[in-house]
Amino acid sequence: MLIALRLLLGPEWVAGGGVHPVCGMGLFGEYIGRIYTDVRVRPCYFVQKVVGEQQIRKIQEEE
Repeated sequence: MLIALRLLLGPEWVAGGGVHPVCGMGLFGEYIGRIYTDVRVRPCYFVQKVVGEQQIRKIQEEE
């Protein structure tokens, strides 16, 4: 869209401001929103290995 506007309106449109900063902020907001959604559904941590499994069973049996 920005390329089409640049071609139609010329280089003065780009240098003078215009709509492109607003479009850029919209794209940036969409990007950040998708990152937030992806991060929100991930678990906080991953359990790679359980250390001392026998000790955990003893504690659970005592309770």
